[in-house]
Amino acid sequence: MQVNLDTNEVSAVVKALKSYLGDLHDELGSTESYNMREDLKQERLAIRDVISKLGGNPDDTGLSDIGANKPPWG
Repeated sequence: MQVNLDTNEVSAVVKALKSYLGDLHDELGSTESYNMREDLKQERLAIRDVISKLGGNPDDTGLSDIGANKPPWG
């Protein structure tokens, strides 16, 4: 699948994914079920990959490093 986004859209998507990544971190910390934790870990990896593909830094805890500032295409 290919989706064409302008820089503002990339910025918004990366910001939303980073916010969700923080929520997911909290969810992982409070989940007792092993199977659910493993599913959440896989989801976290997928989201981190998408953030990276959009030019963002998934390890940056702040939301200032938005992918639109350094898109992967240029």
